[in-house]
Amino acid sequence: MGAWGIGTFENDDAADWLDELQASEDSAVLQAALEKPENGEEYLEAPEGIHILCAGEIIAALQGSPTADLPDEARDWVQEHKSLDVSSLIPIATRKIDQVLDDGSELHELWQENEADYPAWRESVSALKARLSPT
Repeated sequence: MGAWGIGTFENDDAADWLDELQASEDSAVLQAALEKPENGEEYLEAPEGIHILCAGEIIAALQGSPTADLPDEARDWVQEHKSLDVSSLIPIATRKIDQVLDDGSELHELWQENEADYPAWRESVSALKARLSPT
């Protein structure tokens, strides 16, 4: 994972995922990112975890809760597709974000190894989860 910051979109896998999103006209890319198996024995590879977080950010933005550092191309896509109903994806995205934060996640392990940035990364992921589930 080539990362240049703690933000969801500040890495190579997220940049590639954004290219896929921009080429799509519906929620298929979001659904694909969230449809990986959920059994507790499945190890979540880093690229899959990144895609989950990216999809979560787009879902949150479509629901009116975008992150302040959402890339312009993602903002543009959300603006063009703001009529998409992604409410059914919110509980799935929330569960998947929990998986990203779990010990069976390579992304979580990679960030834990970076002790200086891990707390900020974990906080940003927790903030995403909160934006998906406003109470």
